[in-house]
Amino acid sequence: MFPSFSVFPVLLVTVGAVVFFVAFLGCCGALTANLCKLISYIVILLVMLVLQITLVAYILIMTNYNNVEDEKRFKKFIYTKLLTLFLKYNSNILARQLIDIIQHRYYCCGIGTPCDWVLLNNGTGVPLTCCPPFFYHNCSQQMAYGRGCLLPLYNMIRDNAVYFSTALMIVTAMEIGASVVAICLANMIRVDMLVYVYPDELPATEADERLDMSQRGELLRGTAIW
Repeated sequence: MFPSFSVFPVLLVTVGAVVFFVAFLGCCGALTANLCKLISYIVILLVMLVLQITLVAYILIMTNYNNVEDEKRFKKFIYTKLLTLFLKYNSNILARQLIDIIQHRYYCCGIGTPCDWVLLNNGTGVPLTCCPPFFYHNCSQQMAYGRGCLLPLYNMIRDNAVYFSTALMIVTAMEIGASVVAICLANMIRVDMLVYVYPDELPATEADERLDMSQRGELLRGTAIW
């Protein structure tokens, strides 16, 4: 029976919940003119921006190699990460599900060859995901996929790095726009609070200008009524 992958749906729901919370916080802050909520929204957005920019830079640096040595270094990096996951296969549910997804998705078994499981799995055989579905009932090293997972995973990361980075940069640009709007709105709310709640803390010229604008608005409304 094919294993149930429950970690990724939970991860997607968690990310969706965080995005919804941040968006809801920004909407509430804007609708209620709540300076505290807007500042919290801005801080969270800025943290997300830093993380996303760091991730984009990391991906581009790791995948844009110009010579054979850089390519070998990148493959070694992927090999090290895969080896860490494979060594935790029997003790960590997330590592197990990641390996099962990779092997099932890319029709591969082990890191370099199916023989890797002899050492990695204490000689107890290969996982079910090393075999095609119709061999699950009798999955063995002889029935397993013939290629390892290192090369397919390397090709996938290399081929999709540009698309993933572009998508992240688009999202980052949208978040920068949202941050600028939120900062402008927060500044307007702060100035209004200083004018109407704490007028003594605002410079006289700015306070007079804001009050004059308010008085002109009240006069116009009074003229319209009469």
